Amino acid sequence: MTDEPVIVTEMEASRANWVADHIAEYIASGGLRGHVVDFTPIGGHPFSTTLLLRARGRKSGELRINALTYGTVDGKVVIIASKGGADIHPAWYHNI
Repeated sequence: MTDEPVIVTEMEASRANWVADHIAEYIASGGLRGHVVDFTPIGGHPFSTTLLLRARGRKSGELRINALTYGTVDGKVVIIASKGGADIHPAWYHNI
């Protein structure tokens, strides 16, 4: 465990509301809306698959939900651990 501060990139900050809205819609619809997402408004692909990861903070103990992009490579599921292009892992990465 490290005591490194959580760094929010400019890209993350600019997309925070969009991500919060996406998670809220995903949960409210029971997954009917939100699994396949059009990421073109934030510079991504028009058909991206996402999942919701619920994890408890390793320090805070708080339950958090993150929307993550995933896909398959050679028949294996791959979850994208990206912090908006930053050189460090996203906070949830350290909690699993």
